[in-house]
Amino acid sequence: MMKKYFLTTLFFLLTITAFLTAQTPQRMSYQSVLRDAQNRLVTNRTVGVQISILQNSSTGPAVYVEQQTATTNAHGLVTVVIGTGHVIEGSLATIQWENGTYYIRTQIDLNGGSNYTYTNTNQVLTVPYAFHAKTAETLTVFPEETDPKFTDWGYNYYSLENRPTHLSGFYNDVGYVTPSTETDPKFVAWGYEYDSLQNAPTNVSDFTNDAGYVTPSTETDPKFVAWGYEYDSLRNAPTNVSEFTNDAGYLTEKPNLDSVLTVGNSAGKKRIKDLATPIDSNDAVTKIFLENFASLRVGNRDTLFLGDSQWVFIPGISVLNGMSSVPTVITNLVSNIKDTSATFGGNVTSDGNATVTARGVCWSTSSNPTIDDSYTTNGNGLGYFTSNITGLMANTTYYVRAYATNTFETVYGNEVSFKTYDLPTVTTTGVSNIGDYTATCGGEVTLDGNTSVLVRGVCWSISQNPTINNPHTTDGVGVGTFTSYITGLQPTTTYYVRAYATNSVGTAYGEEKSFTTSGN
Repeated sequence: MMKKYFLTTLFFLLTITAFLTAQTPQRMSYQSVLRDAQNRLVTNRTVGVQISILQNSSTGPAVYVEQQTATTNAHGLVTVVIGTGHVIEGSLATIQWENGTYYIRTQIDLNGGSNYTYTNTNQVLTVPYAFHAKTAETLTVFPEETDPKFTDWGYNYYSLENRPTHLSGFYNDVGYVTPSTETDPKFVAWGYEYDSLQNAPTNVSDFTNDAGYVTPSTETDPKFVAWGYEYDSLRNAPTNVSEFTNDAGYLTEKPNLDSVLTVGNSAGKKRIKDLATPIDSNDAVTKIFLENFASLRVGNRDTLFLGDSQWVFIPGISVLNGMSSVPTVITNLVSNIKDTSATFGGNVTSDGNATVTARGVCWSTSSNPTIDDSYTTNGNGLGYFTSNITGLMANTTYYVRAYATNTFETVYGNEVSFKTYDLPTVTTTGVSNIGDYTATCGGEVTLDGNTSVLVRGVCWSISQNPTINNPHTTDGVGVGTFTSYITGLQPTTTYYVRAYATNSVGTAYGEEKSFTTSGN
């Protein structure tokens, strides 16, 4: 059964608006008290209001219609300012208040929308006719002008006060300036010579043609005239340079290696001799041996390998017999992905014959991250390690590589990418089939936040912003639409409802809807 609500109209009054000119305000304030069928006040509720101004009768034509929303107070009083809402028809400024009587029809939607079901009509009384006070019906008595009027000049030029001076007589009705005597000194002739000038420039020749020019000055700095020396006279001259036979010096041939270096091992003394043509079987190395290793490089360093299973000691230098190189590292797959964190790791499978001093993972939103980007440090040496990455941004793609550093350089493992999770996105559908104890609602999960939606449904309460801590339904998993059947309600009670969706990151809610159950 349809319930009736009563609008108790209190009063109208004109609203004073801030015009700088003397204009009549085009607004009116309207107040009513809302009561339900049991004569209870409708309090603290947002309602939709449509105001119509009718001409001549309570059922006459509408000359002005506007819509707006308002909220009742704790006493059921709702206040609207006519002229500030969304205008549907007409204009307050064009209403002819002097032509007949006017009525205000108020229509109410208790759900705050535009489905108006409750109506009340009241006649507009005296106060609004201030709109008509800005005009006059008929002008019957003309005002008398009392200000003095200008009729004739009656004076001449010499009657003026503060007349200008230095003017001649008026011979043709046009005044002109009388010539005055110049009292400032005038430049008549020079009467002086150049030598009389103060601060005259120096080093200027005589004026032979009325133009001065700079007298040449004498260069006193020493000038380079000739070399006068030989190469042997140079200080710190380079050594090991041949004779200058063609004006170009070149390095003198270095002595044979066998006179420079002697290397020892367990087999006794062995010498590095003429590498170009090795002929001694007792030489430590041969040309072929050196050529086989000449192209080998460790990191950014050239290395010469000598001997055959021993350390070879060269004064000041120690070289390991066997090739040292960079480490080898593998990037593990990502796990435990959240909205701002994830877990990675790696495995250092080889140290390259040099100690691994640091290892970990590095990451970036761009491909091929390095330790110049964000990174972790997870111990040293060979083996597996785990890295917990934090401080990430939700719903963002990241690139990760494991790294390992030894004494030669830092190397990186294979690249792995992943996308952080986010809360799901869910919307709330409208409430329907409202009864005394039940109603139908639902929602739609449009995005899962990059991870599965584990549960979805609606939650409700008699207070705003309900959560899953309040009564709620469970209506499936994943993305898509769903319908929820709400039960256990109380008659004639206002409820607030929201759809929800939960994934591994957390629970997200849709927009809030409100509805009021029917009575018994």
